[in-house]
Amino acid sequence: SREIRSFLEGVERLESTFEGVLHQILRVVGIVGQFHRLPVQRVHNGHGKLLNPHAPTRHGFRFLFSHTSCTWLPLKWLFGIRSASHTQGEHENMALTLESAARLLDRHGLLREIIRGDVWTLDPHDIKGFDEPFSAITYDTRKVEPGTFLCCKGRFKAEYLQGIDERGLAAYVSENDFSDATQAPGLIVDDVRKAMALLSAEFYGRPQDQLKVVGITGTKGKTTTAYLTQAMLNGCSGGKCALFSSVDNCLDGHTYVESDLTTPESMDAFRMMREAVDNGMEYLVMEVSSQAYKVDRVFGLTFDVAAFLNISPDHISPIEHPTFEDYLHCKRQIVKNCRALVLGADCARADLIRQDARHASVPVTTFALGGDSTADVMAAPANDDHSRFSIVIDGTSIGELSLTLDGDFNYANAAAAVAIARAAGFDFGSAQAKDALREMEPVRIAGRME
Repeated sequence: SREIRSFLEGVERLESTFEGVLHQILRVVGIVGQFHRLPVQRVHNGHGKLLNPHAPTRHGFRFLFSHTSCTWLPLKWLFGIRSASHTQGEHENMALTLESAARLLDRHGLLREIIRGDVWTLDPHDIKGFDEPFSAITYDTRKVEPGTFLCCKGRFKAEYLQGIDERGLAAYVSENDFSDATQAPGLIVDDVRKAMALLSAEFYGRPQDQLKVVGITGTKGKTTTAYLTQAMLNGCSGGKCALFSSVDNCLDGHTYVESDLTTPESMDAFRMMREAVDNGMEYLVMEVSSQAYKVDRVFGLTFDVAAFLNISPDHISPIEHPTFEDYLHCKRQIVKNCRALVLGADCARADLIRQDARHASVPVTTFALGGDSTADVMAAPANDDHSRFSIVIDGTSIGELSLTLDGDFNYANAAAAVAIARAAGFDFGSAQAKDALREMEPVRIAGRME
């Protein structure tokens, strides 16, 4: 049409900025909708999330428009626009700059000031190069290269910055001023760990928004439940579930690499989420330790589904949690940072956790082991030797399981996995979801019950 041809001519005259092109793409969505006399209903980012077609976003050009039949059609098919999303293994730098970093930190009440030499300011425009995108982000000074943004976390010392300017440090974020050690501008903040989590998510393009993220906490059973849940979600989604666990990380649904921490550092977590998204993953299951909240490894992250399995005194020490109350308090933070909660019906302090959920307006699904519970999801013995268990949802059996993993308690973990999948939106009235139960049967975990 004449309108579309006019639009395409106008695109050639645009400045080659992401925001400008994206604005024009959203405009053309409206043009195409008018051309077909059909309203533009939804914009899709290519990873299972729906976007507001009137709100610019930074998830790349994977935009689709739909007719009332909900048939998705990529705009790049119409106009030959190359997708800005990266291929497997490539980093996706979403144009984090000194200016956007400062605005983000200020919005969250973390920014104290920006310092470069004798310049102390709150306005990033006072700093030369305020709008230049950072090429990399790290918390390891050994990995600094030209254009790198450095997060100075932990017991960071000025001596770590020796020779850093020659290697091209672009800027840093810290709780301390290091202008005597580097000419790079510093974003001085109240809490560098919180700042690192926010900035890392932004640098990697907020990959959590392109995944349905499940977080699992509890004193016992986190790892087993995480593996069983991944198996279930892989079965329901065609192998599109990633995993972060204390044993292995899996970013493509089937390749497992030994992990270092129960919950990764925030920067590593968002980098791995970006890789998982680029690998086509739609779900992520991750263990969430009490330390993850204690040291802000998951700050700013909202789980689509969280599971609180159980709680008992553990990790009580001068270097972890000084008291059980502190340990439980850290665990409970997951409740107000999720959209749906799965709770062990027999969990200690369950009443308090339910109060947390009510206060945060979070719906709760319960699970339990044994046939006489009133939990929403139950695993009940199906024979005398407990080699098979029936999975019951709302009083109706949906099938039986015989796990490779030994022990009745692992069937409680399986019930938790089913409850998580249900809270994530899977309908266990469907044949596919029922078949996915079988995906849990062969699960084995290195070093567990071996």
